[in-house]
Amino acid sequence: MPKLYRLYTECKNEKVVLEIADTFFAGYTVYHAKGKWEGKEEASLILELVGNEKDGEQMEELARLIGKLNQQECVIITEQEIKTIFIYPKRKNSHAKQLQLLCDDIITANYQEAVLVMKISDDGYLHMR
Repeated sequence: MPKLYRLYTECKNEKVVLEIADTFFAGYTVYHAKGKWEGKEEASLILELVGNEKDGEQMEELARLIGKLNQQECVIITEQEIKTIFIYPKRKNSHAKQLQLLCDDIITANYQEAVLVMKISDDGYLHMR
């Protein structure tokens, strides 16, 4: 199952931090935030990645390197199991297929007794009732 990893660090040496992160991961998201550590406000950098266990191990190694580079006492990583849905907007009828999968998931999880019934016809159109 995929996981969402977030690495929280002080926003220091950002260019070098991101260059190091690039050596570990082909893609990730960067957030700039304000945080507090021991009562002092500081600029924070958050790196977010959807990945697997191996990516989690690499995130830990990245945290160690960032901690050494920035002489930090602590770098935080959070890990959360997630459900990932990939949306391919350029693929024909991907929207209809994603909606159908979502409704199937809702029915399977028994969140509702009834859901809109949807079917994709041979011509690729979504029919609902």
